[in-house]
Amino acid sequence: MKKGKMASSSKNFFRNRFIEIIGVGFLAFALFATISFLTYDPFDPSLNLVSNAKVKNLGGVAGAYISGPVLSFLGLGCIALIIIPAAWGWNMVKKNKPSRLWLKTTFLIFALPLTAGLFALLDAAFSVPKGWPSSSFGGFIGSYMFDKASPVITPWGFAAAAILFSLTTIFLAAGLTRRQWGNMMRHVYSAVNINRRFI
Repeated sequence: MKKGKMASSSKNFFRNRFIEIIGVGFLAFALFATISFLTYDPFDPSLNLVSNAKVKNLGGVAGAYISGPVLSFLGLGCIALIIIPAAWGWNMVKKNKPSRLWLKTTFLIFALPLTAGLFALLDAAFSVPKGWPSSSFGGFIGSYMFDKASPVITPWGFAAAAILFSLTTIFLAAGLTRRQWGNMMRHVYSAVNINRRFI
C-alpha cells in the first residue's frame, strides 16, 4: 500500500515538474518573441530578405528570421503571439494543470488575424514608420481584412467588431481567469519596476 502511494506521489512529482518545464519554455518563447519583435531591423537577413549585413536583432539570427515575416504578415498583431504563450506558461507554472490546449490553439489561430485587423485601423490616423516591413500596422493580413470589409461595413463597425472578436479570442486562447490575469499583470508590473531601478 505504501509502495503504491509512493509510486503515485513520485509520478505526480515528475509530472508536475515536466509541466513546469514546458511552462517555462512558453514563458521563454514569449520573452524571446518580445525581444525579437522590439529589436527588428529591416536590414537583418530573414526569410523574406537575403542580406550579408551583421544581425542587429537582440534575438540573434533566429530572432531576425522570425521577426521579419511575422511583422510583415501580422504587424502589431504579433502581440497575440506574446500574450497567449505567456499566459499558457504562467498557467502551467502556477497551476500545473494544462487543459484543452488544442482548443486554445484554435482560438490562437483566430486571434492572430483578428488582432492584425484591429491594428490595421491605426493606418488611418498614423503614418507607418520608416523601415516597417509592411504598408500597414496590421501587416499584410490586417490590411487585407480591412480592405475586404470596407465595402460592407463602416470603419467604426469594423473597429467594434475587431475589438470585440480579437479580445474575446485572446481571452479564450489564454485560458486564464480574471484573477489569474490580475496576478500575472501584478508580477509583470513588479518585474518592470525592479528593472527600472537598475537602469
